[in-house]
Amino acid sequence: MSVKLSGRSLKRWVLVGLCLLGVVLMLPPAGRVRGFCRHAARPILVPMSMFGTYVTVHLRSRMDEMTVSSSSADEQSQALRGQILLMQQMIEDQRREIRMLSKWSGKLEGFRCRLLPARVIAAEPLSLRNRRLISAGNRSGVGPGDLVTTRRIIHESDSPLPDKLTVLGQNYVVGCVSNSSSGSATLRLVTDPYFKVSAKLWRMVEPGGRRTIFLASKAGEVEKRIYEHSGKTPGPERVGNPIPVEATGNGREVVLEHIPSNHGVRAGDVLTSDGSTGLLPFGLWIGRVSRIERDRNDAHFVTVFVEPLSDLRRLRNVYIVLPDGQAETHQQ
Repeated sequence: MSVKLSGRSLKRWVLVGLCLLGVVLMLPPAGRVRGFCRHAARPILVPMSMFGTYVTVHLRSRMDEMTVSSSSADEQSQALRGQILLMQQMIEDQRREIRMLSKWSGKLEGFRCRLLPARVIAAEPLSLRNRRLISAGNRSGVGPGDLVTTRRIIHESDSPLPDKLTVLGQNYVVGCVSNSSSGSATLRLVTDPYFKVSAKLWRMVEPGGRRTIFLASKAGEVEKRIYEHSGKTPGPERVGNPIPVEATGNGREVVLEHIPSNHGVRAGDVLTSDGSTGLLPFGLWIGRVSRIERDRNDAHFVTVFVEPLSDLRRLRNVYIVLPDGQAETHQQ
């Protein structure tokens, strides 16, 4: 007689057998019987008792692997994002430098020179405080309220640069080189009391306006001339011949002393380079006249104060003008 067991019946009989085996193991039979039963049930009960442990360890290891792989992927993603942002910043810096160099190449057209990029260092991020790191203190006579009119710059030259080389900002002349060494130099700003340069002062007339200027004739007489804006340009126009001047600094502005009052200089007139030294072409802008004061000792003369057109507090990237003769000497 054959007996067919279904799946449910088979599971039921297996569970019953395991229960009976457990009861037998719990009973205190003789030593040999108990040892025999334990030995016989060991291959079945031990794997079943360790099943939960195996499952727990496996699940924990898998979760650790998933967490590690996820965190490492996040770290790699963040690193890639950082590299992409850095490369984008470098590309933007290069584009900005190309734009600035293109602008200066147009203004320096016909003047054979090389522009050496440089950067202001030791500058505080908060430009409103206008602080710079300098190697001086109370022992050197430096105290609160004293003006700092020089900047330390780093350049791309392996040897010292000649002094008095002109330094350009993004738009205008900002100073000259002094105390240069390999890889760095001191930038003497146009407002520095020790800064001195020959320049030209141009009288300007606004659109739609007119201006009267008194000029000395060859015979030594003074001639009156009236200039009107041509209307060809939307901005101010230069009128008459430029006035040769000697420009120095007072810590805050550029000062032009002992200027004849009959020149009729007024606020808005423009100070430019004169090109007489051969270190810079003629006509690059330095600043604009902000005010005029009459000489207390002689009413025939005035002192002219010029405000730099470049924001010297936020000066970061600059260009050192190396004329061909200076560049060849520097390379040798």
